[in-house]
Amino acid sequence: MGHKRKFGAVNVAKAVFTASILNALEIFVLFALMLLVLFDVFDGSAPYVKAALIAGSALLMINNIIAIRNLRQWSWVNSQNSMLKDSISQVETLNDRLRTQRHDFMNHLQVIYSLVEMEESDSAIKYIEKLHGNMRSRSLTTRTSLTAVNALLQAKLSDCINRNIKVDLKVNALWSALPVEEWEMCRVLGNIIDNAMDALEGKSDAKIDIELFEDINSLGFSISNNGPMIDKANIDHIFNLGFTTKSTGQGLGLNIVKRIMETAGGKISIHSDEKRTCFTGTLPAKPKISEPKES
Repeated sequence: MGHKRKFGAVNVAKAVFTASILNALEIFVLFALMLLVLFDVFDGSAPYVKAALIAGSALLMINNIIAIRNLRQWSWVNSQNSMLKDSISQVETLNDRLRTQRHDFMNHLQVIYSLVEMEESDSAIKYIEKLHGNMRSRSLTTRTSLTAVNALLQAKLSDCINRNIKVDLKVNALWSALPVEEWEMCRVLGNIIDNAMDALEGKSDAKIDIELFEDINSLGFSISNNGPMIDKANIDHIFNLGFTTKSTGQGLGLNIVKRIMETAGGKISIHSDEKRTCFTGTLPAKPKISEPKES
C-alpha cells in the first residue's frame, strides 16, 4: 500500500510573489521578441510568420497581464477568507464560553435550591455571597454601547482569570461612533489580548492592562502586558503577513489587526521595553448624521 503524500500549508504571499515575477519575466521576453520581429531581425522569415509571431506574443502578453491581475485578486480573496475564518473561530470560542457559563449557572442554582430545600439557609447565604463575589470579579464594571465588544471583553476577562493573569480593565468610552463593524473590532481586540496572554505564559506575576478611550474626534484602545520585551529586530516586522515568533503561529493575527485599523483610517503602534509591551490603536470617530429639520 502506497504512502499518502502530505502537503504543507501554502504560503500565499510567497506563491503570489513568485507567480507574479515569473509572469513579469515572461511579459518582458515576449515584448523583446516582438521588438526583434518588428525591427526585421528575422530577415529570412516569411511575412505571415512575422505576423503570427507578433500576434502570438501580443496575446500571450495580454494573458500574462490578466494572470497577474487575477493573482492579486486571488491574494485578496484568500486574505479575506483567512479573516473570515478567524472571525468564525472567535465567535465559536465566545459561544463555547457562554455555554460553559450557562452550564455553571444552572449547577449553582441546583446547589442553592438544594440548600434551601434542606433549610440550610446560612449555608445558602454564604454560598450566594461567595458566588456573587466571584461573579463580580469576572464582570465588567463599565461597558461600551457595543454588545459584541462587551461580550468579547467578558470572555477574555474570564480567560485571563482562568490562566492566573491579573487584568486591569478600564472602559472610559461608549464607542458609539465606531467606524468599523463590531465583529471587526472584536477581532482587533481579541487578537491583541490573545497575544498578550500567550506572552505571559508561565509568568507568576502576569498582568494585562486594557483601556478603551475616546474623545470628540477619535476613539481608541491601549493593551499592555508585563511579559518579555519583543526584540527590536522584530518590532518593524511584527505586523507583516506571515511573520511570527511563535512555533505554532501563522503570522496572521496582527496583520489582520493592522489592515482593519488602516482600512478604517486609523493606526496601530507597538512599544516594548524591559517592563511592558503595549499596543495602542486609534480610529477616527464616525461622523454623526444630522437629522433633517422639520419644516
